Amino acid sequence: MIPGVPDKVNNNIMKVQHQVRQNASEIQDVIKDLTDWEDKARTRDRALTKGDLNPSRTSAPVPSVRKKGFAEMVPSGMPGPRDKDRAKEKNDKGERIKPKTYQDYNQWDTFVHKDLDKMLSDFDEEERQEMEEEHRLKLGEERKRIEAKEAAARKHIEDGEARK
Repeated sequence: MIPGVPDKVNNNIMKVQHQVRQNASEIQDVIKDLTDWEDKARTRDRALTKGDLNPSRTSAPVPSVRKKGFAEMVPSGMPGPRDKDRAKEKNDKGERIKPKTYQDYNQWDTFVHKDLDKMLSDFDEEERQEMEEEHRLKLGEERKRIEAKEAAARKHIEDGEARK
């Protein structure tokens, strides 16, 4: 406590000091975690460069390349009987993907310049017709309401004249 300073101010100062200490300890924890992670990454990197963790340098049994039927076991390897059959099936089905040509792009440009304008104008025309139809319906409803009010007013007038 600071002498000559009100208790409320002293409490606020104490709270701020406590918060600063908490923040400092949290930052220290984060930095410690980062340094631990960095150390683990370095040791793993050293082990990989030495070959301790590199799976390609382990002495696991690997099938011989010259072994009969090896290409059948590895579809992405040399073409074996299975791969040849797959290629024939694809050719029979005709599933070859055609590369893009300049003609395709020219067709797109034609679509964009001519057909797109026509489609947009058709869309605008349809939208205009829909709006007109909605407007007609609203006018019809309003006309019915006005006619109903007029009929009620006429009836009221007739009832008033009949009472006289």
